[in-house]
Amino acid sequence: MPYFAIESGAFLESRQNEHSGKQLPSFEAMSARSKIEALRFHYMSELAKEYGPESKVREQTNTIQLPQTLDQSHFAADQPLLEQDMDQVLYRYTVKREKAKAKLLMVNQLWLWKIDNLVVTAFPEPWTDNIESTLRHNLGDAYIILREGRIPRQGDEGMDPEDFVSHIIRQCTTISGQPGYGGLGETETWATIFSKSISEHGALETRRYKEFVDYVHDISNNNSNPGQSSALYDIYQETDGLRQVRDVRDELKMIRAVWENQKAVEDKLAWKYAYPLLSPPDWFASNVLDFTRLDEEAQGVEKRFNQLLDLKQQEASLSLAREADRRDRDAERRDRENEKQSQLLFAFTVITVIFTPLNFVAAFMAIPTRQFPHQGDNVSWNWWQTFVGMLIAEIVSVPTIWFAVQSTQLQELFRAIWANHGNAEARPAEEDEGLQPSKPDSSLV
Repeated sequence: MPYFAIESGAFLESRQNEHSGKQLPSFEAMSARSKIEALRFHYMSELAKEYGPESKVREQTNTIQLPQTLDQSHFAADQPLLEQDMDQVLYRYTVKREKAKAKLLMVNQLWLWKIDNLVVTAFPEPWTDNIESTLRHNLGDAYIILREGRIPRQGDEGMDPEDFVSHIIRQCTTISGQPGYGGLGETETWATIFSKSISEHGALETRRYKEFVDYVHDISNNNSNPGQSSALYDIYQETDGLRQVRDVRDELKMIRAVWENQKAVEDKLAWKYAYPLLSPPDWFASNVLDFTRLDEEAQGVEKRFNQLLDLKQQEASLSLAREADRRDRDAERRDRENEKQSQLLFAFTVITVIFTPLNFVAAFMAIPTRQFPHQGDNVSWNWWQTFVGMLIAEIVSVPTIWFAVQSTQLQELFRAIWANHGNAEARPAEEDEGLQPSKPDSSLV
């Protein structure tokens, strides 16, 4: 029959060291407490190697009951699932508060045989020295109670083996829900830790949602701060919170599967073998109801994380659209400015094209040479002579500038004309070759 147990974080750490082959500190350098734990882990590991799934002796393989973590038990894995164990809800919650008191939820198996009046039980011992075997302690108390006859069956006196078996089963189903079980604390149970873990993730989602709303509010008021962009583009906390909430829901399903196995064992003993009442009649329904409520809370937090991520994705799309619109407006503004500059440049170009030849003619006709007409010591031209000179300069300059500007198009035009002319000459030659009589084949002569 499966039942829940607790191991310390040192148990998981020892598995990690063994798996990675990490070199441990020298035995002499350890404290007295560390020496005890190291020796216990060493002896337990040697037993697991000798009688576990990796035993080299075929007859000894899997002849020892090894402790299993929640994930390892659910997936029926022979090897430790270290990555999943480190991400366990109970371990993650406790290691965050005090690493030295970290706890790990285990699923151990109780083996029970009843032969006449003899009852034999077997279940794993805790690997950590500072965690007592609460189940063994309670079974010892139950044995004393039954032996003293304080819980006799109706019509009997003293101890009855069936009562003892019923007490053992009852302890397996109810002991793990007691406050302080396995060193969790006086008021803590692993069920309350699940509830607190869900609440923490809900608070995280609320805080991140508020930061996102503040960011959107600032954007809508055109008062954005570059430092606030993490509220939109940094989604690590949301994705990690979503992952952890899903872990909570997955582990709740694993826990319910253990309860269903326990309920199946109880029903079999109660109906098939007519054993007395084992556990409170509503324990299974009550536990399922409580954990259904926890699962609904976790599902609500999961939906809120998904909605927040969807909102961030939509806001990011809107931000990209706003940014694209802003770039389009900037590009349109630059185009208008460039067009205005082009118009101004064109006006200056026209003025330059017109007045540069006039300036040249005026300067040329003002040269003080004796060949030019004079009036006294100054050069003197008639008005029509000046007009004709400037007109000739404009007639020569404007077409020249136009040809210079259109030189690229003219070059392409000349190339096309030349190519067409070459093709026209090659075509008649090919036609002439086709009309010439073919030379007779000498082999036919």
